[in-house]
Amino acid sequence: MPPKLEPTLTPLTPPYMLKTTKPKARSLHPYEPLPEPIITDRLILRLFNEWDMGPYHTLARQPEAMDSDGGYSVSFQFTKDRFLPLLPTNTSFFYFGIFLKGDSEGDLIGSGGIYDKASTETGWPRLEFKFKKEYWGQGYATEFTTAFLEFWWKLPRQKTMVIINESLVDPQNTSGYTPELLYAWTKPENLEAQKVLQKVGFEYLDGLNNGLLNWQLRNPSSFE
Repeated sequence: MPPKLEPTLTPLTPPYMLKTTKPKARSLHPYEPLPEPIITDRLILRLFNEWDMGPYHTLARQPEAMDSDGGYSVSFQFTKDRFLPLLPTNTSFFYFGIFLKGDSEGDLIGSGGIYDKASTETGWPRLEFKFKKEYWGQGYATEFTTAFLEFWWKLPRQKTMVIINESLVDPQNTSGYTPELLYAWTKPENLEAQKVLQKVGFEYLDGLNNGLLNWQLRNPSSFE
């Protein structure tokens, strides 16, 4: 049953500013209460803390893992500058470390989550994930993404407004409302990431001229 929503925001001004739903944001953190670790069959997903900078450096130093994130880290300071914005005090991100599950929390093998709550490409939150090369092709990305999406769509929601990229506006939409979406992009050559996104329900998003393959996933509980 969809969560109870707060009153609609008005007025709607530009035609590309539309009513929608998004997770409820409070205080200094992007979404509260902050979640407990998410446990899957093989993984532990949890928000980063400052003690994770060293393990994250082992991920950030790997060119293959960081190919879609502006290149690999050439120094610990480079990693630090990249890592600190991922901490939960930054309200633009909602990012998890991905750890192997054993008798206790194991090695950090990847990271992922919401990299930008209002992506410059679309205005929608952007999903991202990356893994160390030695863990590719073993289903970890699908396992992470499935668990994260289940968590994401269950967060309490509120009505809000979003400024949509004009190229994505449906000219037939006169209601002032648009269903909530989650956005992702991949490089054209990254076939494995594309397969993962399609497995969990993402569909190709046309209309953006950014040299990337763009993807969208509709909130299964979207309603007016």
